Amino acid sequence: MRVPYSWLREYADSGLSAGEVAEKLTMAGIAVETVELPVPGLWQIVVGRILEITPHPKSERLFVCKVDVGEKVIQVVSGAPNIEVGVNVAVAPAGTSLPGGSQVEVREFQGIESEGLLCSGAELGTDEWGFGDDQGVLVLKKDLVPGTSLDQALGLDDQILEFDLTPNRGDCLAVINIAREVCALTGAELRLPRVEVPEIEESIDGWIQVEIREPSLCRRYAGRIVKNVKVAPSPDWLQYRLRASGIRPINNIVDVTNYVMLEFGQPLHAFDYEKLQGGKIVVRKAAAGEQLVTLDGATRNLDEEMLVIADAREPVALGGIMGGLASEVTERTRTVFLEAAYFDSRNIRRTSKLLGLRTESSQRFEKGINIEGVVEALNRAAQLIALLGAGEIVSGVVDEYVRPAAPITIRLRVSRVNKVLGTNLERADVQKVLERLGFCCELCGTDFLLVGVPPYRVDVSEEIDLIEEVARVYGYDRIPSTIPVGILSQGRRSLEGSLRDLTARVMVECGLDEVITLSFTGEGSFDKLRVPKESKLRKVVRIQNPLREEHGLLRTLLLPGLIETVASNCKRRLTNLGIFEMGVVFEPAGEKNLPEEKLHLGIAVCGKEDRGWQEPPGERDFYYVKGALEALFEALGIKDLAFVPWPDFPPLHPGRAAQVLVNGQEVGFIGELHPDVQENFELPVRVCVSELDLTQVFPFARPVKVFEPIPRYPGVERDLAVIVSQDVPAEQVTRVIMAAGGDLLRECRLFDVYQGPQVPPGCRSLAYSLLFQSLERTLTDEEVSEIHRSIVEALEREVGGRLR
Repeated sequence: MRVPYSWLREYADSGLSAGEVAEKLTMAGIAVETVELPVPGLWQIVVGRILEITPHPKSERLFVCKVDVGEKVIQVVSGAPNIEVGVNVAVAPAGTSLPGGSQVEVREFQGIESEGLLCSGAELGTDEWGFGDDQGVLVLKKDLVPGTSLDQALGLDDQILEFDLTPNRGDCLAVINIAREVCALTGAELRLPRVEVPEIEESIDGWIQVEIREPSLCRRYAGRIVKNVKVAPSPDWLQYRLRASGIRPINNIVDVTNYVMLEFGQPLHAFDYEKLQGGKIVVRKAAAGEQLVTLDGATRNLDEEMLVIADAREPVALGGIMGGLASEVTERTRTVFLEAAYFDSRNIRRTSKLLGLRTESSQRFEKGINIEGVVEALNRAAQLIALLGAGEIVSGVVDEYVRPAAPITIRLRVSRVNKVLGTNLERADVQKVLERLGFCCELCGTDFLLVGVPPYRVDVSEEIDLIEEVARVYGYDRIPSTIPVGILSQGRRSLEGSLRDLTARVMVECGLDEVITLSFTGEGSFDKLRVPKESKLRKVVRIQNPLREEHGLLRTLLLPGLIETVASNCKRRLTNLGIFEMGVVFEPAGEKNLPEEKLHLGIAVCGKEDRGWQEPPGERDFYYVKGALEALFEALGIKDLAFVPWPDFPPLHPGRAAQVLVNGQEVGFIGELHPDVQENFELPVRVCVSELDLTQVFPFARPVKVFEPIPRYPGVERDLAVIVSQDVPAEQVTRVIMAAGGDLLRECRLFDVYQGPQVPPGCRSLAYSLLFQSLERTLTDEEVSEIHRSIVEALEREVGGRLR
């Protein structure tokens, strides 16, 4: 937002310089980014009157001019084609600097001395402001006094304030509302323009009919008719204010609508009335497949959620964004329909984003405008058109106000103001500050104020907003600095946080490196993993505007990201990997609910593990991953752990996959990738993976270590070799042994697996080391032998085992 200070001073003359006003506004939260001149350095250039022109004696293209620059007459050599005796021109006397930075000095042109330079608009930079071009010197008005500085002569002796507004202060996209801020901060009197429309006797009845079919998207729509329109260039003062604000002047009608938008913050649009079919305006959503050619000449493809302004037959404008080319105001326009409306900010933002079309108008509607100021801004535009002699205003206004805004009243506690700000303000002080900002205050009780919010302050809706207003105007620099007080408590990690740290530490101790992958995935990743279409893993949360097609879903597994990481490293010949990730996966929780987030642990390994020069490298295989999981569950204090074969999980090899169970509950899986999956991801080596749902694992965790005294009595060790079917898992045999051994069996460790000539086909021999020990006495051989017989009987009974 750019505002010329002369315009702002017209409504709020504080007597301060532009820099001082900018400082006060910035300290009050209305940040002024820069204060700059329209054309820097123009004050050094002066008005000069050409008194005499003679041909240069040695050049046919040059002329020697006598120029009155006020205090003296100087000689200037020039080759400009448009110089004449008696005209006023822009002169840069010797010793001055041009706006571009070059220095003007006394020079000789083929023996004739030149004491200055006659300047063109392009050299000075004034051509961007409508003064001059590069085809000759800048010719000025004849009534100017020689010696007058050029910035004064052109009306460019001003300063422009450029604002960097926060998103909530859309009201300050209006010069009048910035003037209100200046008055509140400086005590200056607010002088708003008096809006009085000189209307002709003819009534607007019968001229136009307005129908609002989408009251939720357009709560108010107003219009006026201007007849006998004379389209012409705008006067210099109007063009200057528009250019200074960053808007290109077009013609008097369009310029007035832009001027009022800058002044009141209310976007307006002017239609050529004769191009509106049926004398009717319909505010509706676009039909499927409808198109509109906008004022910029682009054809816009509209969808059924976009709001359009249509006549009786077709769209003529994009509501709140840009008008249509077919109904624009041109030199042939004789009757104009002026529009002012209130459109839904969310719909405007959506349409603007989808079409890639953001305008000054859409910017204001997106941030919110004053619904009560629609007609006032419309009348202001009509008033200016009449004052410029650009048309006659037909009597009356069409105003369809379908959803009036309810006044907002907020109860403000003065004690709360002081508590939040750390001040000691009286109620009268708070009331004075708010009333200076335009709020209406009514006393209530001993501590309260009932505050009426003006309709142009759409950013104020709660008590804390009013407290912020008090702080801004009272002055942040006047609020005393205090040390926070309160009861200090010892900070500590949550149980879940501690368990996450423990999990990561165990994984690192097992030789794995932590990675972080994207939370996004795509349908292609599920296809590569051979996940069936009906699988619950494909019930995903879809992203409305994904960056890439393959990242259009929120992940339900960590597995795709880990496998892609392994594949990426393998392409770089890094085939010895061990990685893990702790991250969140997402499950849908209904259309109107946020997705459910679950913490998972994923592991992926391949190749070999370097164990140093003393030992050969170890394979990173199924048992490597299983060992890491066992170490984790041991650290978490979880004992009831089981690995159950799981041949039906498509991503994994059917003979090398298992479910991970805790207390009989499934918490994850472990296995080697299916050969087809390895081929889909172009993996040159076998990859083993695992994924656990830590959300289900952590409730079973008992990470607190319980220390036991060192046994006083010796233990008895026995070895047991049992032959069982190769289909019987070793873990099942271990459980039978531990259950039959009772409390006196302290340890059961598998130390050998054998298949060979001495073992029947289809069987294998499992050798266990058993430790029997009591904390109360020394066990006898008879006691140990009895327990040993019980174990053998249990193995024969439950798993069909027999001693080798």
